[in-house]
Amino acid sequence: MPGRGPGAISPIGVFFNFLAALLPVLMVFFQHEAAMSLYFVRDLGQLESSFGLLFTINTVLIIFLEVPLNLRMAGWPYPKTLALGAFLVGAGFGGMALATGFWSVATTVVIWTFGEMVLLPASAGYAAEIAPVDRRGAYMGLYTMSFSAAFALGPWLGTTTLDRSGPAILWGAAFLLGCLSALMMARIRPLPAHATDDGALVLPASGEAL
Repeated sequence: MPGRGPGAISPIGVFFNFLAALLPVLMVFFQHEAAMSLYFVRDLGQLESSFGLLFTINTVLIIFLEVPLNLRMAGWPYPKTLALGAFLVGAGFGGMALATGFWSVATTVVIWTFGEMVLLPASAGYAAEIAPVDRRGAYMGLYTMSFSAAFALGPWLGTTTLDRSGPAILWGAAFLLGCLSALMMARIRPLPAHATDDGALVLPASGEAL
C-alpha cells in the first residue's frame, strides 16, 4: 500500500475541521427554537401569535428565493459560500440585540434566512463532495449528527445565557460565533478528486486545491 506523500491529506481530518467550523453557527441558528421566542415575547413584549408570522417570512423567502439563489451561486467556491452563509446567520441573530419590535425582528429574520439558504445547501454539498465514495454514508451520518448536537446544545445554552446574562450578551455571542464559523469556513478548501490507494486525497505540489 503506498505511503502518503508530503502533499497527502486525510479526508477525515478535513471533514472534522469542517464540522468544527459548522458547529458554532449551527448552535446560533437553533436559537430560533427557544431563546428567540422568549426574547421576542417576554423581553420585547410582542404577541405570541405574531411570532408565528416571523416563520411565515422565513418560509416564503425559502420557497421563492432558495433555488434561484443557489443557482446563481453554483459557481462560487465552497469556502466563500460557507463563510458568507455563516456570517449572515451570525449577523441576523446578532442583530436581535438592536431589535425593538416586530419589524426590526423581522429584518433580522430576513438576514439569517438568507444565511440559512446559503449555508445549509452548501454545507450538505461540501460534506458529500469531500467524503470518499465508499464511506459517504458514514460521513453524512456524522454531518447529520452535528445538527443533532447543535440542536441539543444551542437552545439550552441560549436560554441559559438569556436568563443569566441578558439579551445583549446572548446576541452579541451569537454574532461572534457566526463570525468565528465564517473565519473557519474561509480557511477550508474543496479536496481534489483523485486519491491514493489508502484513501488519502492528494493536493498538488503547490499545496493549492485543484
